[in-house]
Amino acid sequence: MSFIHGLGDNYTIWNNMAGQLSSEFVFYRDNVSYNSANAVSSTASSVYIPSGTVTLAHSLGGLVAREHLRQKGTGKMNALITVGTPNLGAPAAVNVQNGNLANVIAGWVEDVAAGPIASFGSVYGRDFGRAVLSEIGYIDQLTGPYINARLQTAYGQKASVSDMRPGSSFLNTLNASPNNTLPTARYAIFGNESGSRYEYVRISESAYRGPESPIENGTFIKAHRYLYSFYFAAASYYTYLSGEYFYLYLTSNTYDPNHFFYYNSAVYFATIAQQWYKGFLSLVYFQQRDWDKYVVGANYYSGTICGNIGQNCKDTNDGLLTAVTQAPSFFERFGDNTVRRLEARGANHLEETAHPAVKQRLFEIFRNDDVSIPEVKKPLYVNISGPRLVSGGESAYFSSSVSNAGGSVSYQWHYRRDQGSSWVSVGNGTTLQQIFYAAPDGETARAAVKLVVSSAGETAIDIHYVDVSGCESESFSFDSKVSPCLQ
Repeated sequence: MSFIHGLGDNYTIWNNMAGQLSSEFVFYRDNVSYNSANAVSSTASSVYIPSGTVTLAHSLGGLVAREHLRQKGTGKMNALITVGTPNLGAPAAVNVQNGNLANVIAGWVEDVAAGPIASFGSVYGRDFGRAVLSEIGYIDQLTGPYINARLQTAYGQKASVSDMRPGSSFLNTLNASPNNTLPTARYAIFGNESGSRYEYVRISESAYRGPESPIENGTFIKAHRYLYSFYFAAASYYTYLSGEYFYLYLTSNTYDPNHFFYYNSAVYFATIAQQWYKGFLSLVYFQQRDWDKYVVGANYYSGTICGNIGQNCKDTNDGLLTAVTQAPSFFERFGDNTVRRLEARGANHLEETAHPAVKQRLFEIFRNDDVSIPEVKKPLYVNISGPRLVSGGESAYFSSSVSNAGGSVSYQWHYRRDQGSSWVSVGNGTTLQQIFYAAPDGETARAAVKLVVSSAGETAIDIHYVDVSGCESESFSFDSKVSPCLQ
């Protein structure tokens, strides 16, 4: 298997996933390394990908693999699996490079700062807005080490990023004849984080956690909810004050010296409340809409197209790319019943190289006939089910379950009356019914049943211990040293 990383990453991005895959499947791992800043076509012509491999590629790596096949021939790979690849382009490549996202996030700062500015003053309010956004990762993580380092022009105009622009000459050439860029066994896994709200907050946490452990655990979401709840509480408080003063204004007469003070105070606090509501709406709605528009390029819909009249929905996406660009229709093959576009629910773009949903999809693909990666042979295993406590003279029933058998299974049951006794063969079926005997003078005997199973040259054993409660008896067999309880 060849593992290819994406933009700004290296082969270690796949370490977590490769380790989990190797515990279930047998393969030799080859790591494909390349400079992700270079033009995709030049990278694809020089990168070394061994022939006859199953290639697993994330994000930009999928474009490198497809262009490599376009140049070298589709027979070069046995199978290609892309994960979160911008096959039709990444709108973020346009909107981040031209500064639109930087302007949008500056607007977020102003929205979040509006309430504190109205309450505490301009300088403190803006500092508060910036501190809040930085604290929950929007600035430090999204416009810092993740987005800027990969895309923004402040870090240089990367040729690979230009290639990822929708409608670029590179993509037009690549997608002119998709079958010339894909082997017969082709699969596209697309992340879907849009089922849960605030994808931009979730992907921010993944960026904060880093490539070694990118799976977000809800810390940023929790902080985000506390934040917008605080804004709503502040807005509600100032609305209450405005209402109180307006009530005093309405119930006072014009001769009251405070009459117009009440009115001005009502307007003042209503204005402050409006600014806090502005920040609240930004946090719960407008920031996500901006992210969807300028980064993801997601479209919004309403009505029956969403499955419910009046319910709004948007394009499925992984927080960075829509499903349409991750898994375009040309991955399907005419007359083929195999599902070749597979969803990884709950995975954002930065989680896709480690997410359990992606792993599950890879397991499914590996078992398909056109990929057929051999599975790790698990050892023969047997387990006995039955009671752990019986009374002397009681008959007990035991069943068995066997897994990982390589063929037909043979069974041999054994019984031991107590820990000092020898094993006695008592049956050879899948189940056993056995009478147990207690020790003399009411003592408890520690009996056991053992099952030995054999299949395809392997043997497995399970021992099931049973405590046999005793009862006093005047007659017992000296030769067996155990006695059944008298009825």
